[in-house]
Amino acid sequence: MKPIPRSGLVLLVVLGLFWGGNWPVLKIAVREAPVFWFRLVCVWGSALGLFAIARASGLSLAVPRHERFRLAWVSLFTIVGWNVFSGFGVLLMPAGRASMLGYTMPIWLVIFSVWLLKEKLTLNNAVGLALGMAGIVLLIGEDAAALTRAPIGTICMLIAASTWALGVALLKRRPFALAPTVLTAWMMAAGGVPLAVLAGFHGGLAVPSLSIQAWLAVAYNVLIAGIVCHWAFYKLVGMLPAPVMGISSLIVPVVGVFTSMLFLGEVPTWREWVSLALIVCALCLVLVLSRPVPRSL
Repeated sequence: MKPIPRSGLVLLVVLGLFWGGNWPVLKIAVREAPVFWFRLVCVWGSALGLFAIARASGLSLAVPRHERFRLAWVSLFTIVGWNVFSGFGVLLMPAGRASMLGYTMPIWLVIFSVWLLKEKLTLNNAVGLALGMAGIVLLIGEDAAALTRAPIGTICMLIAASTWALGVALLKRRPFALAPTVLTAWMMAAGGVPLAVLAGFHGGLAVPSLSIQAWLAVAYNVLIAGIVCHWAFYKLVGMLPAPVMGISSLIVPVVGVFTSMLFLGEVPTWREWVSLALIVCALCLVLVLSRPVPRSL
């Protein structure tokens, strides 16, 4: 495995800070906005923003005819699967717990990368994955009883995480000859069509009456979590091996928990501190110690 480029580390920091920081913002939004209306606005709003950026950058927005069906197929997993099942998950259980379950994505991505991409799981990555998932289990641990009381919500979030990971693996298996900005914009635009149909049945398409705080949360999800973070994520998909990509994303729920504590006045428990230590160790294994290792699993 080649050492991770400095630009990749910068993009990982961007994802950790802004996707992680979106947790308390997300909670503000879904308290007032219908979940699927909110998802649709975020997806199509982000797509429009990315199209505008691509056009301003002089990039072609054209998708080769032979790639259009495959792009729609991949967006079915990366955009539709994630947003639909996580939307139902948020409806059936608290947003914070749903988000934690959503970030079991790394373990699914490792499974799909070994199965579909035939990538070897190095010893560093295997240990890093184990440490990182132990940290996630600690974060979820206090809510385990609550998760068993909402089994359908739990199943929805696990399906959401696995479909997201499958979409990423499909992208890695056969990359598109498109700039990340254009690719991400078209996946969001295509994925927004079934979301619009679903939103029409669940909550409607009419603009709801929201507070200024909720509108700011929507704007953050479109401009920052949607445009900036999705672009950074799919840029990293083309830059990093799939297992490293998945394990590195574990920083997002940790930042999310601590930003929620900061803005919602919660006090960190020993679980949060130990979880942070485990995930930092996992990140050091796959990012800092990114030299080839002789053994593989």
